[in-house]
Amino acid sequence: MSETSSPAASARRRKKVAGVHRDPFDRLLVAEAVAEGLTLATEDDMIRRYPVSCL
Repeated sequence: MSETSSPAASARRRKKVAGVHRDPFDRLLVAEAVAEGLTLATEDDMIRRYPVSCL
């Protein structure tokens, strides 16, 4: 397991994501998408407030 995929690294990324969205799982998705350069498929306007690529 690499440092970027470890649970500790994931927790650090989640803490860096501001609390715009109240759902912790959605913040996790945003943090991981940003870290990995991924695009999220969502209609959630709260997620779209983050600096993450969305469809």
